[in-house]
Amino acid sequence: MKQYRPQALNGQEMTKDDRNITAALAATSMDQAISEFFRLPLNDSNAKKGVIPYGMLEPNANEPQSAGIVASSGATDRTVYIYPFRALVAVLEHATSSPEATWTGTRSVAVVPSTPSGSTLQFSIVLDATAADKRCDLVYCKITVNAATVTETRYVRDPTTGVISTQTIPVEGSDLFELLVLKGTGSGSNTPPRPTLPSDDAPNGVFYIPLAFVFLTTTFTGAATVLTGMIQEVAPVIPIARATGAMTMRVPDGAYETGGYVLGTRDFDVTLPRPYAYVPPTFGGGETLMIFCSWNGSGDLIPPVSAISIIDRTCDWRRRIFRWTASAKSILAKHRRAKKALAIAKAGCK
Repeated sequence: MKQYRPQALNGQEMTKDDRNITAALAATSMDQAISEFFRLPLNDSNAKKGVIPYGMLEPNANEPQSAGIVASSGATDRTVYIYPFRALVAVLEHATSSPEATWTGTRSVAVVPSTPSGSTLQFSIVLDATAADKRCDLVYCKITVNAATVTETRYVRDPTTGVISTQTIPVEGSDLFELLVLKGTGSGSNTPPRPTLPSDDAPNGVFYIPLAFVFLTTTFTGAATVLTGMIQEVAPVIPIARATGAMTMRVPDGAYETGGYVLGTRDFDVTLPRPYAYVPPTFGGGETLMIFCSWNGSGDLIPPVSAISIIDRTCDWRRRIFRWTASAKSILAKHRRAKKALAIAKAGCK
């Protein structure tokens, strides 16, 4: 517990420091828990940034089908979908003299639509049509920390002179987000240049997180569809810190970053399929299922050998990677050993 200030007496005065501490602790309680679980690097001259994906929901589905953030809408309206995620920004206090403020300096913003759009909660962004050249656009997220969202005119008394005046002051603040598209420069190349992410304005609490590059052909006009194979997701996904004892699965940055071991060999090309070795950063995560089967030859085969059985309905297991580990033993042999041991035991009792 920190900065605990009890109001011990009925009628005791309350100062602005008491109010500010209460508001600060209430506003950052969840972010301090996130700081402990995700442990973004400390004492960095640049703010560490990343995302926690939620997952893409198919229409009328209840469970995430994959962890992607930016995806093609599939519609002929030049749109991409952006699915919910939580944005993280850390090391906001690296320039101060407070190690504790640095340790708990992670702030988070839930990037979720304010109004429902069916059951999928996605944002929809329309990309500009191309002209005579090919183009690459950058989809990114702008985070503004401690933005004043409500201001009011209040009476303020100068603590020294006692003079009372009216001032417009912020009375409510919040961490805000914006989803934006940085339009690239047209090019005749099949690999048009990628736009550059805007620089952070840390003193004013403004940070930018890249989500995906989208490559567009010269035919991307009118009723065009964004091609799934032309989306290069680059969102920095933050896993739970290994120091907590959690084991996670993530994608190496060289599998998706521009110039990495994959795209440094064969980059995105608007005339070719996406590089086969490319893996989006949102393809991480995993879980383990224990499946017990019984084929003991007595008729109660579970699952039936000749039937197609659904083992787990908690989510859609299609379009995933599996690793199988099987452990088998003969139940009949065990039964025979048990009968033999019983026979010897009976013989010993005579």
